[in-house]
Amino acid sequence: MIIAEMIHATEFKQIAEKIQLHYGACNMERFNALYERLAAEELPQSLEQELRIFITAYEENVTEDEPVAVLSFDENNTELQFDVSAYDRAETVYSIASINKSAFLCCEVDEDTLCHFTYASILAHCFWEITSYSFA
Repeated sequence: MIIAEMIHATEFKQIAEKIQLHYGACNMERFNALYERLAAEELPQSLEQELRIFITAYEENVTEDEPVAVLSFDENNTELQFDVSAYDRAETVYSIASINKSAFLCCEVDEDTLCHFTYASILAHCFWEITSYSFA
């Protein structure tokens, strides 16, 4: 499943609910505009680099500064933190905040991420990440 297919299979209302749940209601009009732009974007015939998106859930570690990755969780748990990254065939990890729209739309979604999150949640976390944390 690629991001473009998820966008076409998911209404913005569902994505907006997940954004609001985890990040608050700021900039919802801008997120809607992003959704509309991405939904209208034509996919390129081919890409130089194929990336796969994955999302990691973390919980706060009260004894150390570093959060701890959580393997089993509820995607609606607002006490967790989520990190979205991408990796290539050589398993080099990248931030998705810096990839262009076409590359983002063509990203495959990691199977483990597909097992733990709905399309709406995946897109909500991705939108938050690609806008550099809500259009900051």
